[in-house]
Amino acid sequence: MPQVLLDKKSFIVNSFEQAKEAVKLNEGRELSIISAPGSALYYGPSYFISLKHELEKNYNSLKVKMWVDCGKNAGLAMKTIRQGGKHIIFTEPNNYQIHEMATQENVEIIYSIPDIIDLSKN
Repeated sequence: MPQVLLDKKSFIVNSFEQAKEAVKLNEGRELSIISAPGSALYYGPSYFISLKHELEKNYNSLKVKMWVDCGKNAGLAMKTIRQGGKHIIFTEPNNYQIHEMATQENVEIIYSIPDIIDLSKN
């Protein structure tokens, strides 16, 4: 069942440069980054999925969780799942079709991430 992610700080990013800044600010070998609200609709989920893979390629020992923020947009959540996204922020808990699809594809859905650093405005 979706929840709120509580473990570490997460970073909102829009670009590879901002994601590299998040790597510098991050503590540890795991990094949690989030697409800025509305940006997955503009750039498409595949942009952020590719950004995750590029980070992992450039920083071998780093494990990246790329959260695609879909807000209430079920179509965007479905597109993210179909394009291979494994971590989604989706704020429609009663949309059982999306949650079922996510379960079948082993996708983690949460409602929000409270402790964030917003690098997307830089």
